[in-house]
Amino acid sequence: MAKLGDDLEKIVELIERSISPSSVISQNVMLPVLNSQTGRTRQCDVVIESGPEFRRNVTIVEVQDRKSQVNIATFNDWLQKLDDVGANGLICISRNEFPESVKEVARFEGNRVLLVNLKEETPESLPLNFLSFYVSYENVCITGIDVLSCCVEKGSIDLKLVDRQLIHSNEKIWSRDKIYNMSFVELISPLIKELHEGSKGVVKDVATFTFENDRRLVLYCYINGEYVRVGLNVTARYTYDNHLLSMAVSSYEQIEHGTLAWVFEIDHETSNGKIKTKVPVIKHGNNAYKMLGIINSSDFNSQVTISELGGKPVI
Repeated sequence: MAKLGDDLEKIVELIERSISPSSVISQNVMLPVLNSQTGRTRQCDVVIESGPEFRRNVTIVEVQDRKSQVNIATFNDWLQKLDDVGANGLICISRNEFPESVKEVARFEGNRVLLVNLKEETPESLPLNFLSFYVSYENVCITGIDVLSCCVEKGSIDLKLVDRQLIHSNEKIWSRDKIYNMSFVELISPLIKELHEGSKGVVKDVATFTFENDRRLVLYCYINGEYVRVGLNVTARYTYDNHLLSMAVSSYEQIEHGTLAWVFEIDHETSNGKIKTKVPVIKHGNNAYKMLGIINSSDFNSQVTISELGGKPVI
């Protein structure tokens, strides 16, 4: 099971890899405690290894992705972990500003300990011509089927008599071309999207679709090992989602060294679950920026598209 902070640890890994591309960077590593007689280990969120093997430098990274501050007890435990595993340096990352007690101890450690804040930014605090990312999300959820009947080439039957349990499952038994099979939801989702082209938000409705031999909606059903041309009549209840959402942005700011990167984030509830997506961005040249990747940990298998738009869209 993923633990709180996993997404931020992945973000840290990507950003630190961009800062030190020749280093070996790993996430969620168990390092041995040097003086343990029983093989004890300690978990490190991210480990950065740099330099040749005979002069290897090891930096451990500890991430707190909570709304509370890193208190002095937690920070002291991280310092103890640094000594336990014999690492050369420690990078501490938090969404909240570090308390003065932590900053004071970190100053005495010098370059051995670095503090990084992930600080939420406002548009006016960002560089001129900075990127503006949006999440585009569109989804159809079938909530119920009120009518489902079918006629086949060799006669007319109620589709229930073929195999109602199979038909109502998500099995890929439908085809438009006798080559690519699809599930029932995949079959009618594009038709529902056509009904609501251009609309935004959440729509709950009922629609009827009829696949007939003399219509453009040619349909086959894969039954008993062969494709059978069918006419289908279905009335379905559904929820249609279409969202265009602005992403919040935070700076990846190292104390006394300024902003090293930015993280775009979205956390939005849809009718099918929560969209949770993060995009780390670094400066790339004088007036350009580079996206390092997309971390998607939504509650469901979402079809989320990240786009950078020249102007502000109509949301």
